[in-house]
Amino acid sequence: RDANLGELDRMSKENEKVLLPGKILSSGELTKKMKIVAWSASEKAIEKMKKSKTEFATIVEEMKKNPELKDLRLLK
Repeated sequence: RDANLGELDRMSKENEKVLLPGKILSSGELTKKMKIVAWSASEKAIEKMKKSKTEFATIVEEMKKNPELKDLRLLK
C-alpha cells in the first residue's frame, strides 16, 4: 500500500512510530514529528520528512536494529 505524506499525517499522532508496508509519496504535508518505517519513499517525500524532523527508515534498516519491529503501529 502506498500513501502520501498528507494521509500519514492524518492517520498518525505526534511522536508516533508507524510502519507502512509500501512506498511513501510526497503529496501533502507533515505537521507532526514522528518516525515512519516503510519499504521506500520518493526523494521529495524524504526531503519533506527531513524538514518536518520526521525520522524515516526502510523496513530493512529498521529490522537490523529492531528485528521484531516492536513499538511500531501498522498502517493498513
